[in-house]
Amino acid sequence: MERIETAVGACLTQLVMIAAIITTAGTIWDGNLPALNTIDSIPDFSGAITPHLGYTAGRILFSLGVIGGAMIGAIVVTITASWTLGEVIGFGRDLNKSPREAPGFYIVYMCILVVATTICILLPDYLVDINIFAEVLNAVLVPVVLLFTYLLSKDHLPNEIKLQGVHSIFIAIVFSICSIFSIGATIFSLYQTIISPPSS
Repeated sequence: MERIETAVGACLTQLVMIAAIITTAGTIWDGNLPALNTIDSIPDFSGAITPHLGYTAGRILFSLGVIGGAMIGAIVVTITASWTLGEVIGFGRDLNKSPREAPGFYIVYMCILVVATTICILLPDYLVDINIFAEVLNAVLVPVVLLFTYLLSKDHLPNEIKLQGVHSIFIAIVFSICSIFSIGATIFSLYQTIISPPSS
């Protein structure tokens, strides 16, 4: 049941994200709205959605999306970073333990929250650029992550769940295709940004 819930949740969130991207892009480059031809700040995203949904509904839905993304960042991303660092260094890492039992885990978690909050407060005009940089960095690291995930699944998992035979070959092909698309998108983005910058 947990696997089904995870799969449904992952697909649903991706569909919502795709719908938001298509709606925003369709509005920005709509010939009837020449003023919306770029996104330079967070409010620009909201302004790109409101023509389709109405001012009130667009602002409410956009705010809910921002709140949801912020909660994911504040909970999932920070806990993952703290957990990973704890695994590398070797300090206790368990949400079932109290701060007294696992102080390192909670200290790292709080430090990440403080740094992220400080960046958002001090650099509000650069949040879009920071997000774009993070997405490009994700694309660059995808092949590395997939490679180590594949090696871990193939060589270091118990025999009953490790990748073997045809399944191993299929996963290798899928991971290779994803890596090729990721590298290609990264190169294209760098070419568009550095080699062939948009004319002013």
